[in-house]
Amino acid sequence: MVEAMWRPDVVMTLPGSSWLAGTHRGYKRVRGLREVLASDHRRVMFLHEDDQMIVRHDVTVPGPTHAVEMTLKLRVRYDSDGKAEAIDLEPDDLALFDHVLNTRIEDQSSAEASSGP
Repeated sequence: MVEAMWRPDVVMTLPGSSWLAGTHRGYKRVRGLREVLASDHRRVMFLHEDDQMIVRHDVTVPGPTHAVEMTLKLRVRYDSDGKAEAIDLEPDDLALFDHVLNTRIEDQSSAEASSGP
C-alpha cells in the first residue's frame, strides 16, 4: 500500500500558475491530487540517485473539451526510514499544463454560474 511508503507529513510541490500550483502538505492532500492526472502506463522510467527516485511517465491532463498528453517528471526524496518525504513535480510543458488546468476550472465555474439557483 502506498500509504505505508509515504510519511504522513509528505510535501508535494508543483510550479506554475494553475490552481494546482504550490506546496501541498500531508498524505491525504497529496494522494488526492492524483485524481487530476491520469497516468498512461505506456512509458514509465525510473532513475535512482542517492536518497531520490526520479520517475518520468506519460500522463493525460483532462481539460473541458480536450485532453493533453505530456510527460511528467516526479522527483521523490526519501527519509532515513525509506519513506517518501518530498515530491517535486515538473510537467514537460508547464505553460500548457497550467492552461489546461485553468481552462478546466473556468469551464466548471461558467457551468455552475449558468445553472443558477
